Amino acid sequence: MQAVASAVLLAAPVARADGDPASDVLPGANLFVSTAAPAALTKAVAAANVGGNRVKVAVIGRPSDLGSVTSLYGRPGAYARFLGLELRFSYSGVLVVVMPDGIGVYDHGRPTGALARALAGAGSATTAVERLDAAHLLRYVDVLPPQVVAFPESGRRGRVVDLQYAVSDDSGSAGVTVQVLDGQRALATFTVSV
Repeated sequence: MQAVASAVLLAAPVARADGDPASDVLPGANLFVSTAAPAALTKAVAAANVGGNRVKVAVIGRPSDLGSVTSLYGRPGAYARFLGLELRFSYSGVLVVVMPDGIGVYDHGRPTGALARALAGAGSATTAVERLDAAHLLRYVDVLPPQVVAFPESGRRGRVVDLQYAVSDDSGSAGVTVQVLDGQRALATFTVSV
């Protein structure tokens, strides 16, 4: 008997409904802004996230942008740490938080002195990202394993089985090997890159 498998790769960031909008958006995006993002900021973030560099940015313009943690409004450093801890299972790189009161930075628990020095006097999110990129402080070190979730069998068409799974990986370069088994016997093996 021969089985044929077809796969659907789903980009599925893990979202948590914890009342903190940025922590729900940033696992699958590099920029959180509650209003339309300025083109210059979008361009700076995209340019910084190439060649092995990673940065995520949260622009917090008003207390309601923080959801249920409004007590951290006006405290960008404290919120950067809070948000970084919220994201720790999906992202382990530099996180920049910009509020009207200033800029905060978090780097997965690592020292942030060089980052803070590069950000001194930066008046906008765009300037902050450009400075960190120019200072070569955004080199990403992947320390989190990829997460794979298999979904129950979605359908069977004769001898064709649809396999569905979701892969999330903060480095953006995970590979997944899927093996179709009939008991202990491997029927098919294939590899997909994320």
